[in-house]
Amino acid sequence: MMSSCSILNPQKVENILKKTTICPTTWIDPALLLPDDILHSIFSYLSCADLYNVRLVNKYWHRNTPSYIVCFFDEFIFRKKIPSISSHHDYLESTISSLRASQSRLIKADKRILDVTYNTHQNIDEITKLLDEHDFHEVYLRFICAHRYNSLGYIFQSKSLTILHLTKCGFFNDVFYGLEIIPSLQELKLENVAVCEDNLSEFVTTKCPYIRELSLVNCPWLRDIVIPKLDRLKKLYVKMIDNYYTYINIQVIASSLQVFHFVFRSHRRAAVAHMDIRACRMLREFYLDCLKFPIGLHHENICSDFPHLETLLMRSCETEKPLKILGLSLKKCVLSFPPQYEYSRQIIVSVPNSSFFQYMDTPILSSLAPSSDTSELLESIILVLVPQVHVMNRGWFLKLRSHLESFSNYNTILDLRICVETSYFVGKLNGRTSTIPLHHIKHLMLEMIELKFQRKYLMRYIIDNLLWMSHPNSLTLSVPTSFASLAYGVSKELFDRRNGNCCSGLHHENIC
Repeated sequence: MMSSCSILNPQKVENILKKTTICPTTWIDPALLLPDDILHSIFSYLSCADLYNVRLVNKYWHRNTPSYIVCFFDEFIFRKKIPSISSHHDYLESTISSLRASQSRLIKADKRILDVTYNTHQNIDEITKLLDEHDFHEVYLRFICAHRYNSLGYIFQSKSLTILHLTKCGFFNDVFYGLEIIPSLQELKLENVAVCEDNLSEFVTTKCPYIRELSLVNCPWLRDIVIPKLDRLKKLYVKMIDNYYTYINIQVIASSLQVFHFVFRSHRRAAVAHMDIRACRMLREFYLDCLKFPIGLHHENICSDFPHLETLLMRSCETEKPLKILGLSLKKCVLSFPPQYEYSRQIIVSVPNSSFFQYMDTPILSSLAPSSDTSELLESIILVLVPQVHVMNRGWFLKLRSHLESFSNYNTILDLRICVETSYFVGKLNGRTSTIPLHHIKHLMLEMIELKFQRKYLMRYIIDNLLWMSHPNSLTLSVPTSFASLAYGVSKELFDRRNGNCCSGLHHENIC
């Protein structure tokens, strides 16, 4: 934490909020009633990017936003010719002189941010020494070309450093010499950084025990990622793509971890990830994107080790075993399976308390629907479908209708997105689905921005069948601008034949 931050009194904040009267006609945002000192303390924990947005909300928030100064230097912008040793020295001198000229403003600012990009690492010791002098809170250090033996010791000696992002630089034992614990560091991101497993584990455990967010992006030497006991870690992002790894091991022991994103894309089709995150019992958001289902996760129920999981996003994971997703705590579920996946293999999904359910890049499957075998259901659900549709015909709409029946216990908002692979039969399109409407679909959102064959009769056929089977109260169309008038005309023509309150509210959105 920053030394300038005062400690918030939870009881004081609670008393203020209790005094807030909320009336339907004169509602007042409770945040506007907070005293200046509390509001200022809250904002002092935000990053520079968040502070920029906070200042734009209103004058009251702008007045209570901590003062900050951003020192931005980019060697690409500075130089006007092919880089050379001379131009690099000129850039360094300009950077140093600018920092010294801004010294008075840096001292007065509540937050000091340094964002610097180098083409090479030569002779940057003078600038890194300035980091110790000015005690920056946020440091973003990038190198255009990867350099593996940079001395970064001065960066970690800052007493107020809260956010550190490093890109294309070395991370070796020299970093640790004479270095004590950095209690203020909250966020660390390493992108294309040459760091070995032992150095990473040692650094985060011995030097950054209070870190709350860790991001590892395409670090070339990492095969075994071990995140030992970090009780304060809340968010972990691991992204390894465009590589030739045959495997990657990841073990995380973080009792307070709430968000975990894991993306692993190797050019080797047989590459597999070994994952052990069973100790992360407080996990609430899990994003999984890899070619093969990781070894270590349970096929029988991916949610079994995470009783508090609320959001699951799973993409492109091949598995040789039946997959079950069973979670009472899940509120948002997004699934995507690769085209080569064997859809005949049963996929069991039981998320009865979900309020948002989406699957994409797959055919319509009745098994890919939340089970409704419990009486404790939510009143409404947002259903987003981005299916593979090769041929649009009566049979496809029958499958869709059968699938939508699985949501009969919900007031459903259906968001259907027809993509580029959709085709149609040569000749006349006819054949409607069952005449018994699905009354639980209250709002239909239809997106045909990427429809491959934008023909009037195909558009009419799609809208007609969807309205015939659902009878929604409102319809929202998203179509290209060039096709908007035609789509609106077709829709209006069909609305004239509607029954009761079907499509009483019509909205259309034009997309260029």
